[in-house]
Amino acid sequence: MLFYSIMKFLANFIPTHNARKRYRSWAKVKFSTQYQLDKTFERMKMAIGDPYGLGMADFIMFDCLKIAQRFANTIYSIPENALILDCGMNRGKFTDLCLLFKANIVGFEPNPILASFLHRKYSAESLVSVQNSAVANNAGNMTFAFAGATDDGASICPDFNRGNINLKTVQVDVINLAEYILSKNEQIFILKLDSEGAEFGLLEELCHSGAWKLCDHIFVETHADFFEDGKAKLESARKAIADVGAAKVIDLGWV
Repeated sequence: MLFYSIMKFLANFIPTHNARKRYRSWAKVKFSTQYQLDKTFERMKMAIGDPYGLGMADFIMFDCLKIAQRFANTIYSIPENALILDCGMNRGKFTDLCLLFKANIVGFEPNPILASFLHRKYSAESLVSVQNSAVANNAGNMTFAFAGATDDGASICPDFNRGNINLKTVQVDVINLAEYILSKNEQIFILKLDSEGAEFGLLEELCHSGAWKLCDHIFVETHADFFEDGKAKLESARKAIADVGAAKVIDLGWV
């Protein structure tokens, strides 16, 4: 709040009225904790009053997932029965969001604790299929390190920097995602990819194989900060995307 007060004070030195007004509006949205809390409370009320509609959708998007505004129109336009791939389901928030639009969701979650929970959560939901497996640019069986029912440090990547977290390990099935998409040969409306470091090789494989063409939208959370060569990995993925002209389909700014 102190920083916001300083920003409001600085507005007094902006010479023109319209510029001052725009600046104050921007500062309010950007820095006012009270404003953000008010918006969250308003969305919460809308979600309670509209639990199966856009009120709940907005609450999940902006207060649970905390995604950028630019993704909203795509989410709003999910067609009924559209195919969604949720890679890295975690606790199912994105799947819950897509269910509001009556989409068909295939989810992948390698964490055995979360996968067991998700199987129970969606056991009566015919639109959701949960697979206890990871996705990568090759298939097989790999060691998955995880810290219980959280995603802190959880990854199949051995060079993923986990800090000092005490982790368990388990062997998990790994799906070659590009091959999976090509074998389905069905248009995917959204592929959401949160694979804790495996996304870099995955993106290159999706581009080189042409599997990306079967996706209308690919939303990716990247984890470059968890690798010593993370910057190079990210640049290589961006180059692969640019080389095939997939920039309008693949957005690396999810969450």
